[in-house]
Amino acid sequence: MNKPLIQALSLGKTYYVKSGLFRPRRKLEAVSGVDFAVDEGTTFGLVGESGSGKSTIARLVLGVERPTTGRVEMMGNEVPVLDDDPAPAFRRLIQPVMQDSTAALDPRMNVGRIIEEPLRIHDVHHNGVERSHRVTELLSQVGLDAAMAKRFSSALSGGQRQRVAIARALALNPRVLVLDEPVSSLDASTQAQILNLLKQLQSELALTCILISHDMAVIAFMSQQIGVLYMGRLVEVGLRDTILKDAQHPYTIALLASADHRAAIGFGTLQGEIPSPFDPPSGCAYHPRCPLAAQRCRVEAPLLRSTSSGRKVACHFAEVSRSDIAQLEHNQTITEDSHGLTQTDLD
Repeated sequence: MNKPLIQALSLGKTYYVKSGLFRPRRKLEAVSGVDFAVDEGTTFGLVGESGSGKSTIARLVLGVERPTTGRVEMMGNEVPVLDDDPAPAFRRLIQPVMQDSTAALDPRMNVGRIIEEPLRIHDVHHNGVERSHRVTELLSQVGLDAAMAKRFSSALSGGQRQRVAIARALALNPRVLVLDEPVSSLDASTQAQILNLLKQLQSELALTCILISHDMAVIAFMSQQIGVLYMGRLVEVGLRDTILKDAQHPYTIALLASADHRAAIGFGTLQGEIPSPFDPPSGCAYHPRCPLAAQRCRVEAPLLRSTSSGRKVACHFAEVSRSDIAQLEHNQTITEDSHGLTQTDLD
């Protein structure tokens, strides 16, 4: 069995944030115990609400930040941190495409210089003519005319800017792209164009992708595997088709419902807001918003465990049938109405 091209092993990141002039710093556990593996040529989709830790994982995978615990490996080697080596050969193998293309592109450079910059930094194609040819090739690859090289990013549409960002990411022939909300700032039609472009490029160039998004519909379109992240922890991981057809974690079900998969799921919507990471709930972090929450959920954090369907789920009620879940939700409501506190516990 081949080893994954890139994987996270017990990955964690903790920050200590200033809370006032004479107050102690507050602990913020942004990511905790995250494990996933991505096979070559596939896309792993990481989905969750804002504040779930997705972008922190992106920075850890890229080596922009140092993990507090665990590590990220690529081809069996630990990913180096940018502070230790600002331009190692590893940087050529993994490249980011970020959400805000306006901030990601230097407004003082024209498009040609923006795309050429990685070639200069890594000393690829010493000859200026060769670099110019490479820029033209990359523009064509992302669906832009060669004349675009002379324009500045301020004169481009949002979709054009994101295409330039993708072209720059491809300049060094990377093996992995980290796509952090790559279409969230675009309108619906442009989103579809960029997603189709990314799928086409992945097929043509045999790219491996880690796609980060709050939108389950985007994740479902692009990914072969899905990891659902809530408050820095994975709550469900598995093959896309398995999760779309039979999601087990209530949070996954709610994300699917929010992406207009209600007819297929028929259960669950997101309620309330994500809790403060400075004061996480006891037990299962999702229990304040979960329609199934029992007393056990309030005191015991569920482990991410394998199920008979091959996916992993962190829920005490995993593999309970959908009809049993609906009945349980009904019983919970009756109990809460009668006593003000749910006493139901499957165990």
